[in-house]
Amino acid sequence: MAGTDPVAARTALAERVVGAWRLVSYSATHGDVMRYPMGPDAKGLLVYADGIVSVNLMVPGRPRPGRGTIRDLDDAGAGALAKGYMAYAGPYWVDEDAGIVHHNFELCLDPALIGAPAPRHARLIDGQLELSAPPVRVKGIERTARLLWRRCDAGGS
Repeated sequence: MAGTDPVAARTALAERVVGAWRLVSYSATHGDVMRYPMGPDAKGLLVYADGIVSVNLMVPGRPRPGRGTIRDLDDAGAGALAKGYMAYAGPYWVDEDAGIVHHNFELCLDPALIGAPAPRHARLIDGQLELSAPPVRVKGIERTARLLWRRCDAGGS
């Protein structure tokens, strides 16, 4: 397949995903329409290490509280800030034959997702990691999310 890393193709997916990754893009198709759930410049970090996955996604430019931290805000103010953020962590495992990385939401900003299965189709393309969720129906329209990640370098960028 064009764009596939030939060295990575000889190594197990479970080994190739280990490390720290920075978000390149987060998009979702809603039927025939492409959308950016956290804006076109969403920020994010993904880490696979020691059988644990940690994901943090953020809408850039979220306002800072006037004083203190999010914990000092009332529920309405904290909720507005939390809405522009998604974070979860927990164990993961890889189905090599299917090319799927299964995330287990042990900790999650959204408690409704704790314990929910989270399979991610995974491919390495030109040194980047593409993760996509299985299609779901939202208000009768099929939605598919796609996140593209690049490895963090030693300098953290």
